[in-house]
Amino acid sequence: MKTTYLIAGILAVGLGAGVTSVAVAKQGGHERPSFEMLDANKDGKLTQVEMDAHKAQEFAKADTNGDGKLSSEEMLARAAAQQGARMGKRVARMMERVDTDNDGMLSAAELEAMPRGKGTFNRMDADKDGTITAEEFAAHKPGRGMRDGKHRGSGERSGHKWQNNNKPVTE
Repeated sequence: MKTTYLIAGILAVGLGAGVTSVAVAKQGGHERPSFEMLDANKDGKLTQVEMDAHKAQEFAKADTNGDGKLSSEEMLARAAAQQGARMGKRVARMMERVDTDNDGMLSAAELEAMPRGKGTFNRMDADKDGTITAEEFAAHKPGRGMRDGKHRGSGERSGHKWQNNNKPVTE
């Protein structure tokens, strides 16, 4: 039973995102297919048929053996491909920002010049004395989207309240 929910969840995330080559748009931190990609007949309107056709197309891409079912191996391969594409984009953006001599490679000096590492040091140095004690080091909770130990944009600490269905409570 749990496997069914796991597979359904992975399928919903992986195929629902519909990440394909270049025609994706950023929306709320998630990539999704562009309107133009989904509008198969190019009439400027999306129908449920067009949406269903796109989902079927994404399913077929993931169903590499063509048996009409997705195995865990097929879903993992699809997820790895999507992750690889996202990482490729991140690396390309980093190269644009950090490769100051435009040689297509990052030197230790270019990486050292990145403000990110200094920001981490400054966040860890709670008393701002220019050193990090063992206590400050232990108190630092590294993580994606972290600022001063608080995740940006979610949870009670940010002022947002959430229902059990992961939708914000509107007051």
